Amino acid sequence: MVNLAHRIFDPITLKEGGALKPEQKYKFYMGKGNNYLLVKSLLKRRFWWGEEEDPKKSNFVWTQLKVNYLYQLQKKA
Repeated sequence: MVNLAHRIFDPITLKEGGALKPEQKYKFYMGKGNNYLLVKSLLKRRFWWGEEEDPKKSNFVWTQLKVNYLYQLQKKA
């Protein structure tokens, strides 16, 4: 419903096993702490989000502490 309201249409591609799998467009990185398991489980439910091990390639970064390195990766508005 939300996708239709915002006119977002994601194509669905076939997996090798024959099951349908949507394309993942956004990637997230989860650092340890600060309820990261809760946030991680919520994002995994959304088919348009996929987990990434490298924060440089991620669209969303979740960490417990301020990590200056991650702040420097952000693009200036």
